[in-house]
Amino acid sequence: MIERLARRLPFYYGWVVVGVVFLTMAICVNARTAFSLLFPPILDEFGWQRGVTAGAFSFGFIVSAVLSPLLGRLMDRRGPRFVMEVGVAATAGGLLLATFAGEPWHVYLTLGMLVGAGTTFTGYTGQALFLPNWFVRRRGLAMGLAFAGVGLGSMTLLPWVQLMIEQTGWRTACTAMGIIVLVVLGPINLLLRKKPDDIGLRPVLPQAPSHIPEDVNGAIVVLVDDVLFTGRTVRAALDAVHSYGRPRAVQLAVMVDRGHRELPIRPDYVGKNLPTRRDEVVNVYDDGVDIGEMQK
Repeated sequence: MIERLARRLPFYYGWVVVGVVFLTMAICVNARTAFSLLFPPILDEFGWQRGVTAGAFSFGFIVSAVLSPLLGRLMDRRGPRFVMEVGVAATAGGLLLATFAGEPWHVYLTLGMLVGAGTTFTGYTGQALFLPNWFVRRRGLAMGLAFAGVGLGSMTLLPWVQLMIEQTGWRTACTAMGIIVLVVLGPINLLLRKKPDDIGLRPVLPQAPSHIPEDVNGAIVVLVDDVLFTGRTVRAALDAVHSYGRPRAVQLAVMVDRGHRELPIRPDYVGKNLPTRRDEVVNVYDDGVDIGEMQK
């Protein structure tokens, strides 16, 4: 299902991943930061010592330090969907269970350990383990946009939490945040994948600098591609060739032309015309066929 969605989208699926990370960061990271808003009403209700109560927030950092090395291993084995859903469940569970707190250790267990663990999985550490896999040239932009969710969340979620605390109490605020985490982040994080080829897309690999050992000025250049699809790869190759000079002609030889062109590109030599649906995948295997045997 995700594979079909990725191929039907008019844009790269990596931007869907960025959107999911943006919302996850906006809600989960600020759910942990909201402790500073919950702190005064908890003190007013129970009358505990400030240091004892505030220690729950610090305890969350200890939990984060312990879990971070394990998080990387878990991401390698199970991928971001599993990791993020565990983080969402822990964060929501901590917020919802905190409403039953009556002793300091209850707060340490819920807002400290559970929320701390959940936001470690769904926060900067967890997201940075897979999001860079989706981008190369625009990796900085993608990471910046995704992590900007924290700022937007702090400007929208935290004022709303403070208003709810003032009007209905800190327990209602915790309940509302827990429900939002579950209802919003639970479903959308199912869209995550670790890397592009997990859903049949070509992996986004670092592009090595182009090197053409011969002078292309006035020459006939033949570009060779395995499967001609949208034409974007050929367009990138044309741009690379023209950065080295002005050839007399550029020809295109492809092993398979599957149609669905998005750019006005037509091959000069075709091994096989293969009608396909847009959501189908074409795999080409080398069986010793000489490209010179292609028919024009």
